[in-house]
Amino acid sequence: GFIYLHLNPTSHLQTTLSCYDKLNIKHTFDADTTIFAIQKKAAPFSPYFKQLLSDGKIEEAKKMLTQFCFFLKERAEKQIRDPDIGPRFNVGVIDGSIVTFDVDQFRKSSHLHLSIEKHMLEDAGEMFYWLKSKTPNLVGFLKEEISKVANDPNALNEYEKTKSCDLKETL
Repeated sequence: GFIYLHLNPTSHLQTTLSCYDKLNIKHTFDADTTIFAIQKKAAPFSPYFKQLLSDGKIEEAKKMLTQFCFFLKERAEKQIRDPDIGPRFNVGVIDGSIVTFDVDQFRKSSHLHLSIEKHMLEDAGEMFYWLKSKTPNLVGFLKEEISKVANDPNALNEYEKTKSCDLKETL
């Protein structure tokens, strides 16, 4: 999950940052002139969700799907599209919240004519496909939750309180 995204040159950070690659080689860079992201490590969604199912925690699995709906609505309202999103790619879990951990495919939506619900349904395509193969009985639940969350004007208020990070800095 993203803690901070630095997408444009600035002059206020006035510091250098260091990171280590897989070979433990230190790399230092100027924070003001470099595009970078700071993120918490997330548990990949797919194994996390599969474990819930194998442990018989169906209600907790449903809560995760509801969290996914809130996640989609927030992105739809901010006109964020990501063709790479799905349970096997770029979606993780931190402290019970759904997060994204890869922004390389983020785009401003060109589907402005779509309703929030249709936007969410399109973005959930990979999740529907995955659920059909893993637990088909939850496909209908996800469709109902998308409709419910998409059409509730106050849906994001409670979600905002549970998130471990947000998308304020992304676009």
